[in-house]
Amino acid sequence: MKKQILILLILPLFLLIGCTNDKKATKNIIDIVKEQTNINIPQEANLIEKYKKHALIRGMSPSYYVFQFDQEPEEFLLNYGFQEKRKGIDVYDQLMIDDFEEYIIYHLKAENKTYKLKIPEESLITFDELYLFIFEEWNYLLVYYPNDYKLIVYIMPQ
Repeated sequence: MKKQILILLILPLFLLIGCTNDKKATKNIIDIVKEQTNINIPQEANLIEKYKKHALIRGMSPSYYVFQFDQEPEEFLLNYGFQEKRKGIDVYDQLMIDDFEEYIIYHLKAENKTYKLKIPEESLITFDELYLFIFEEWNYLLVYYPNDYKLIVYIMPQ
């Protein structure tokens, strides 16, 4: 009987610590993203996936994080100037976007294999649905999917 009472008292403590660690892990990743991209992801974001290989020097290996929001982070999207995919562009610009999409997919799949990040196919960036993005060549890419409030942060190795 004493063991059962003890378990009932300790179990909620473990659950509380587990929830706190998830929030702390999310905050740590948000801090890392801020340090490497100068983009401050809102604290309301929930980290749902992360893929990273540790290197001796930070930034020498790719990082890939997936965040989920409960609702659209409108202020965040406006403040950082996320661009919409295919809004009022001509044929030339469409070809540039298609090349950009192919480049990102090729690059990401190659790094996933090279660095053994083990990002599942269903978690890779896709351009099949509406997306907003920020891209700084050779540094990082953030892709936001408004249909499911998902944000993918892909930090490229330096």
